[in-house]
Amino acid sequence: MLATILKGGSTLVAAMLFAGSVSAGWEEVPVQTEGSGDFTSIDFVDDSLGFAMRAKGFDWELYRTQDGGDTWTVLASGEEDADSSRGVAEVDFFSATNGWMWFGSAFDGPLLRTTDGGVTWTPVETPLSTAFGPEVVAAHFFDDNTGIIAGDGRDADNARIILARTDDAGATWQPVYTPSRFDAVGIDFRDSLVGGVTGGAGSVLTTVDGGMTWSAPNTNISETWGIIHYSRTTSQAWVGGELGSLMQSDDSGQTFLSASPRTTGRFDQLYHAPDGTLYVSGEVGPSGLFYVVDPERGRWFLDNVVTFTSQGIRYPNTVLAIVEKPDGTLYAGGRRMMRLANST
Repeated sequence: MLATILKGGSTLVAAMLFAGSVSAGWEEVPVQTEGSGDFTSIDFVDDSLGFAMRAKGFDWELYRTQDGGDTWTVLASGEEDADSSRGVAEVDFFSATNGWMWFGSAFDGPLLRTTDGGVTWTPVETPLSTAFGPEVVAAHFFDDNTGIIAGDGRDADNARIILARTDDAGATWQPVYTPSRFDAVGIDFRDSLVGGVTGGAGSVLTTVDGGMTWSAPNTNISETWGIIHYSRTTSQAWVGGELGSLMQSDDSGQTFLSASPRTTGRFDQLYHAPDGTLYVSGEVGPSGLFYVVDPERGRWFLDNVVTFTSQGIRYPNTVLAIVEKPDGTLYAGGRRMMRLANST
């Protein structure tokens, strides 16, 4: 996969850590849609081929572009608990044919796989399942064959597990044992060794050996950490809470310290771009917000740039996904699909 996907949230708070001017060139990408819904996931295989997930209540639609994001058409649709309010209807492709899909819903979170470019999808049996059905809340795939899923389930001895790993494209799964079990919510890895998982009651577990051993850094905060994100280029990592707390690690998740800002809303997802920009999405009320941080001056800037216009009225776009194409172009998904025109 050549692009990192960010999902979650209702409105966007973007913390951009960089030196330079603020770019406000977001434009709407025209996509023909029917009914209300939200783009909750965007993924580009390369600069031309991309996929986007749109949640419509309990239904979902998969869109495809073959011209770099200029035009999008519906490729497939289905009926699963595609919960756009949590921004968890997600898709992840590693080639033109092979991809994964999951929903992370409270009582019905199946993992699906396609080998025909997204036209058809097949449920994948995993050990993360409860009496309510499959319970795959989050996933991180390193390549088409290897990935770790988070959720709730039992191993062969009926012991509770929250993680499972596959190395053969989902044909078999191995439990990943952790020193504590909790309601997992988020998972992310910097590479095949360094990563972490977050959940309720301030739970954070991190690993530097691919999950062989885990540590539990103390954040001293009891709120649910909805997301965790590792920089792909530095030793930094972040966790964002559902009550507005944000914490940063400079040692690959071994320790965390409070970071600005703290909001009265909820942090839902983060993305640290190769140029040093940090995007943080979250719910902060009815207004669409776009925060910019220049660390050299230590100031926050507010600019409502991720908006769209309908019938002459300007609305904040409820951003649930951010993706950076290999060429550097940024796409944001929500009620509308947006593109940062001058991000390349």
